[in-house]
Amino acid sequence: MSTNFKRIVTLACAATISLSSLCMTTEALGGETLTSAASSAVSSIVSLDASFTSKKVTLKSDYTCTTSAVRLNWNKVSGASGYRIYKYDSSAKKWVKVKTVKGGSTTTARITGLSAGSKYRFKVKAYKHYNGKTYWSKASTQKYIATKPKQVTMKASTCTSNAIRLNWKKVKCDGYKIYQKVNGKYKLIATVRDSDTTTYRVSGLSSGTKYSFKVRAYRKDTAGKVVYGKCGVKVKTTKKATWTALDKAYYRICTGDCTDIAPKNNDYELVSEDICNHIISKYGEKYGIRRNTDLWRIFAYDSISNGTLDQLGCYNFNKSKIVLRSEITEEDAYDDAHQNIGIIPFGVSCDSGYSTDAYNDVQSFKEECYETFEAAIPSLKKTYGDYFEPNFCINIAFEISYSKSGKYSGCCIWFCDDASVGSHNVGDEFCASYESN
Repeated sequence: MSTNFKRIVTLACAATISLSSLCMTTEALGGETLTSAASSAVSSIVSLDASFTSKKVTLKSDYTCTTSAVRLNWNKVSGASGYRIYKYDSSAKKWVKVKTVKGGSTTTARITGLSAGSKYRFKVKAYKHYNGKTYWSKASTQKYIATKPKQVTMKASTCTSNAIRLNWKKVKCDGYKIYQKVNGKYKLIATVRDSDTTTYRVSGLSSGTKYSFKVRAYRKDTAGKVVYGKCGVKVKTTKKATWTALDKAYYRICTGDCTDIAPKNNDYELVSEDICNHIISKYGEKYGIRRNTDLWRIFAYDSISNGTLDQLGCYNFNKSKIVLRSEITEEDAYDDAHQNIGIIPFGVSCDSGYSTDAYNDVQSFKEECYETFEAAIPSLKKTYGDYFEPNFCINIAFEISYSKSGKYSGCCIWFCDDASVGSHNVGDEFCASYESN
């Protein structure tokens, strides 16, 4: 008996059909014939393809992380042979495969090689091997995660008798949490919501007392989950309220107009030298800053009454006299200190004498002077850089300014260049300048 073979169908799914199955009853299919067994096989493959590829991985929200790794978790996909994890590459703007997990029952993966305090996006797909072909599920919804910031490194701290200023190095984060040890337990006392702010002042403390603090950085993911780095620890003892000659000089200058404790001859020089030395210790080498005690400041004013200034007077750090002129001279124009930045010591009590409260007020004012003038130097250098060659000369002086409510003292930074170039007051109707006796 002769046997004729006829192609009955081409299976795109590459399914295996035994020869014996071809001997079964056939069905008509578009002019071709397909055995009932083959039809069943095709239906099974098509059903597999449709059912698995329509499935979707669900990433759980309970991820864990370190500074350099994250562990992702997801729900098991029925029938899966394994899973593949992708990370979004923001620079290349595409999803990149980072790990393949073999085994459909494994629903967790640890991704390493990440950066501290950084945000990432991940997604997961399930896959299934069948008859030599790989089928893929739908990708999970992308998951935003954040790694822990690095441990905070504490820097040297300063203190008064009732306050401690904590300082630390910047880390990549969203902000910092500050804790103070109270009754044996650390209590959150402040949140700094700026990664660039690396200082915090803790006030209301007792003099001569040891305190412990912790600072840690935090990072938030898109969903609002917060992860924390390890804490930096600082132990510091507040000062005892012991008045030094410098402290008393600050106090007399700040309160000399509202108490009977008048400033002494060298008070201005002591305070001026103290602030200048602080600035020079910070920026002296970087900007070539030095102190010049020969700077004289020219003030413009609105009018003269009875031979005195209506709105402004001044105490300089050197012995000087105010000379009133209706016209500015060439010499005055080039003696001008080009800029001033002032601080008014409103917080120093006028009626407490050399008390603990007054001591604390003075320490706070000193710190304000250091921070304000120190912070001003880079911007002044940038704005007036042409005037500072070859050296950036500074000095600190003290003014008595008048207002409707009375007079108040202030502390100002002055600076100018050695070459004496660039007049700033030419054109004013009147001026007052300081000249040495």
